[in-house]
Amino acid sequence: ASRTSLDMDPGDRGFLFEHNQELYYATFDLSSAVRLTNNPGREQWPKFSPDGKSVAFVRDYDLYAVDVAGPTEHRLRTGGRDDLRHGHADWVYYEEIFNRRWPAFWWGPDSKQIAFMEFDDAGVPLHTVVDDTSSTRREEKTHYPKSGEPNPKVRFGTVGKDGGPVRWADLADYSADSFLISDVGWWPDSSGPYCYVQNRTQTWLDLVKFNPADPSGPIKRVFRDSTKAWIESPGAIHWLTDGSFLWFSERDGWKHLYHYGADGTLKAQLTSGAWEVRSLEHVDSKNGWIYFTGTRD
Repeated sequence: ASRTSLDMDPGDRGFLFEHNQELYYATFDLSSAVRLTNNPGREQWPKFSPDGKSVAFVRDYDLYAVDVAGPTEHRLRTGGRDDLRHGHADWVYYEEIFNRRWPAFWWGPDSKQIAFMEFDDAGVPLHTVVDDTSSTRREEKTHYPKSGEPNPKVRFGTVGKDGGPVRWADLADYSADSFLISDVGWWPDSSGPYCYVQNRTQTWLDLVKFNPADPSGPIKRVFRDSTKAWIESPGAIHWLTDGSFLWFSERDGWKHLYHYGADGTLKAQLTSGAWEVRSLEHVDSKNGWIYFTGTRD
């Protein structure tokens, strides 16, 4: 294998490994092992579906999925290249938005759909640097916008794990030249994905839900969070069993937890004061308690 860490399936029954730029799957009980891919090009950022029956990955800037049993490979997007990426972040999003993460695709909870982002860097200027880490210096050119220059144009959509048409979210209400998508996830019932849409200066953040069953219909802006300063992505939504959710916000000047109904109605601010919540550690749904770390004491 090309590395020693293991990408295990959700049931911890088996794992992925890479050999000679191909993906393989093997079970821990040694009952089976299978080669999943057999095509030129490296499979990057492989992710198991929640049911463990499929693996999605990126090859040459296009999105694919492969069935573990079979296996059958499905090409979900075409036309990928360095300046038009499907499910693979460009440098700006990797470095400045996604906290140094390249993959930009997300399995739906039902394991039937995948949400992904498309990055169009055609209008982003090239920035040249010299790589001094090799014995012979190499010149590298990267799409990199300086202040005021165009950012990559992004789209957000869904596609079935076996292929078919892409359903794109209609984000025409936002300026194509200035909005960012700072995170993506799914409603727990698989009714649709959500994304966080922000302005370039990141002083507001919209929680937007998209219904793939009605791609021509309007998106739903669940609510807008805003501050006079900068809004960081709150990370994945913390869902509760009744469909409501917990949300991190710094709207009052301090990072605190808020409780929202499934329709986006604010139920309560759960923590407050001149201190910050750092992380949500555990939710005890049965007894109605949350456990978190913070800077209060």
